[in-house]
Amino acid sequence: MLQLQRGFGNLGLHSFLAVVRYPVRSCSRLASLQKGYSTLRWQSLPPGHGEALSSMLDVPELFQWRAVSSGCKEVSLQALCNGLARVLSDCELQSPTVRRQALSALAGLTAGNAAAMAHAEEASRALLADKLPALRCAGLLAMLRLGRWGAAGDMAVLLQDADQVVRLTAEKALMEMAMRNADAARAIGHAVAQMLRSTLAAVRLHSTRVLGCCVVKQASEGGSNSYEEALISAVTLGTPEDWARDAEELAARCAAVDVLHLLAAQECRKSGTDVLERAATVLDVGPSQGTWPNLAEFLKAAARTQSASIVTCDRLASQNPLVRRAALGILPLVFHGSAAETVATVEVLKRLASHSNPSVRIAALDGFAVLAPRDSALRGAALQAASGALCDSDGRVCVQSAAMVPTLVSRRGHLPTVSAALRSLQAPQGVSRRAGAEVLAQVAAQDDHSVTRALGLRLEDSDPAVRRAAGGALADLLALAGQDFASPPPGLHEILSRLEHPSLDIRRTAVEALRQLAANEAARPWVVAAVCKCCQHESLAVRRTALQALPVTAHLSDESVWGSLEACLADEAWQLRLTALQSIEELLRSAACPWAVEPDSFLHSVLRCLQADTEPDACVRLGAVHILGRLQRLSKAHAAEALAALQAVADSDPDTDVQEAAQQELSA
Repeated sequence: MLQLQRGFGNLGLHSFLAVVRYPVRSCSRLASLQKGYSTLRWQSLPPGHGEALSSMLDVPELFQWRAVSSGCKEVSLQALCNGLARVLSDCELQSPTVRRQALSALAGLTAGNAAAMAHAEEASRALLADKLPALRCAGLLAMLRLGRWGAAGDMAVLLQDADQVVRLTAEKALMEMAMRNADAARAIGHAVAQMLRSTLAAVRLHSTRVLGCCVVKQASEGGSNSYEEALISAVTLGTPEDWARDAEELAARCAAVDVLHLLAAQECRKSGTDVLERAATVLDVGPSQGTWPNLAEFLKAAARTQSASIVTCDRLASQNPLVRRAALGILPLVFHGSAAETVATVEVLKRLASHSNPSVRIAALDGFAVLAPRDSALRGAALQAASGALCDSDGRVCVQSAAMVPTLVSRRGHLPTVSAALRSLQAPQGVSRRAGAEVLAQVAAQDDHSVTRALGLRLEDSDPAVRRAAGGALADLLALAGQDFASPPPGLHEILSRLEHPSLDIRRTAVEALRQLAANEAARPWVVAAVCKCCQHESLAVRRTALQALPVTAHLSDESVWGSLEACLADEAWQLRLTALQSIEELLRSAACPWAVEPDSFLHSVLRCLQADTEPDACVRLGAVHILGRLQRLSKAHAAEALAALQAVADSDPDTDVQEAAQQELSA
């Protein structure tokens, strides 16, 4: 004890006993020292005793005691720092909590003291490599508190730490440190720019966010930077297939494009073709749609006096559909519309419109489509390209051009466009012929007889889709008139002549075309009259086809219909009689007021088909049963007569199927 008393000198035995008896006293050791020996000051500590005292006092108490003391000697403060540093380095005996407290106390001792600052920086830097994630985070926060941005490289390394919390802490610490002054931003920017080459998306994402703060701070101070190369490399890293399916990869690239936008907003930008070509490489990964506006601003800033639309159009030739999609989205954003730019853009798009790859040709047409509203010269070039593509060997290109042409034509009857569509009707590919018919329906003049003749020929096309398109086009052109016709409407003769075709499919196409023509009330009387005339044709096939067209073109109130139906019901061919009954049933089913007109001769013709002695074919009698069933339910004048006829058939018809059908109609 005497040796200890002599060793501590002015500290005194009582103060030492106050320290060592701490476990049995209610107050802390620091409180005892301050209460009993208020005159004790740091400068009274002899050399070597600072370290001893730091080992006996709690770390928070050291910090508190230092805060209420003043005039400490350099040597004593350094001794305390050494003691705290030893606590920090003792990772085996000291708990993480104690080590964090020691670091906090050490940082608190640095005010106005270079030596303490050096010790604190060294200790904090050492913690950055600690095996415990919590202490690595503590080291990052201590470096932030110290403001020692010279260790930015060591801090940036933790952006690729295996622990996510450490990465986030490093990101926040570096961002806050970068915003404090431009020098720190410059140092941190160069450090994190190296991390943009990482193959891990999370590392690039954290690094890009930090770099964004560096760019903002340097720009606010009037400084310059050269991060474009690193950011562009970060966007173009890897293959689109790798990152398109990874949300974190996509987020990293979007963040890089956002920082590129910040760079583009600065006035101190380099200009020249080389920079523009390099900047345009960010398109080669097919950036997501959310980044297109920012990316467009970056390309325009990089272009300066050049045209960003040219390098964007070049990306339409990419084999990657994501790149083509991004280029199409960005193209209208970077196109200024100057005369020179328009000419150059048209040349590039024309060249791509004749590319060997159909997808590229479609992209070129899309490029014309998005730019056409901006300039009349572009609109004319787009119409020319789309018209020429109607005869393309690839069906997808034909469909795309057929959709474009009507939106670009300012008036019907535009001769170059109509001529191109007529040529496409002769193309070997069915899809081209169909596209031509669809285009003619929207661009041809209503009174152009060359168009109606050409469409009439397509009613005999081997492709059913082409036949349907041709019939629809004839109906659409007829609808343009919207007035009474003094003569047969255009296209009617072409359709009626196809009713005589030996092919059943073509005759059915003609019937469908007649239905579409009859939708025009002004043309319907002409259509009905022509169909009724065909019901008297010498060919049985033509008469049957005409009867099949009656339900889709005529109404029961049309007087000319009755004579045609009665004549067919009395025809010697049972097939025609059956078809006539089927047509009557269709007319009854579709009529809103079936029996506004009830001619007696019509009923008598149906009754004649119901009697077994006058109608030997059971299938015809069966059709007549269904007609009489509707008569007895709907007709006011002939309901009783129809009911009696059905009862007679149910009792005496030689065919059981006809009897059962009559019984069902009676019970309905």
